[in-house]
Amino acid sequence: MAEIIFRVHFADGTKLDIPAANAKAAGEAGENRNPSKITKIKRVRG
Repeated sequence: MAEIIFRVHFADGTKLDIPAANAKAAGEAGENRNPSKITKIKRVRG
């Protein structure tokens, strides 16, 4: 299964693009990179 790029938004205003199999995995990877609370996760299209 190909990885999809997800944009993870944090409460401190930071945004990270993270390749993952699904949104849950992207959120878990985002939590490991930034201690701030995740506000939303969106799929990057294109």
